[in-house]
Amino acid sequence: MSPRRALGLLAILVAVLPAFAVGGCTGDDAAQVPPTTSVTEATVEPEQPPGGQPLPGERPAPGPGEQQDALPASTVPLSIPPPQDEPSGFDEMTDASAALVKDCAARADCSGMEAPRLVWPGGRIAEVDWSLATLTGADLRGASAAGGNFAVANFSGANLSGADFSGANLSGADLTGAFLVNTRFAGADLRGADLRDAVIDGADFQAATLCETTMPDGSVRNDDC
Repeated sequence: MSPRRALGLLAILVAVLPAFAVGGCTGDDAAQVPPTTSVTEATVEPEQPPGGQPLPGERPAPGPGEQQDALPASTVPLSIPPPQDEPSGFDEMTDASAALVKDCAARADCSGMEAPRLVWPGGRIAEVDWSLATLTGADLRGASAAGGNFAVANFSGANLSGADFSGANLSGADLTGAFLVNTRFAGADLRGADLRDAVIDGADFQAATLCETTMPDGSVRNDDC
């Protein structure tokens, strides 16, 4: 073999060998060997909305040094009319209730009084005895009732939003279906009270006495029995 032909064969081998080393096989064998694939396992992270905000239905975690509120902050717009010095009415029933309450409030004794749908937003009612009174459907938004006696009173369906019942006696009171948005019950006596179906967004129950107290969801609290 001449030197020129030998150099030509060597050049061919140099060109062919790298391709054979990479492919590993040629011709029919290549069809029998599946190509190599690389699978990377993906780590599924919990869905997080932008900005680190809680998902719908979750409450924000308290920040450093903060405590979680006992109840969620109010998300319901709260409208409280200007305070009235005395009760008022707008139909036959409410006019009658207003007249009765004006009389008994002057004596500071409305115990057992039946005054359904009473209209007295912002009323200063703390100094009056309202035990056993019927105040169903009453409008007492923003009322000042701290420390008052409302034992076994019937507030079913009443609007007490924004009222202050701090330290009041509400033992055995019927608050079923009442609107209690941002209402203060701090230190109040709620033993035996019934709050089924009441709206309590933003209400303050700090240090309230709960014993055989029926909550809006029907559960019974016996924290202080």
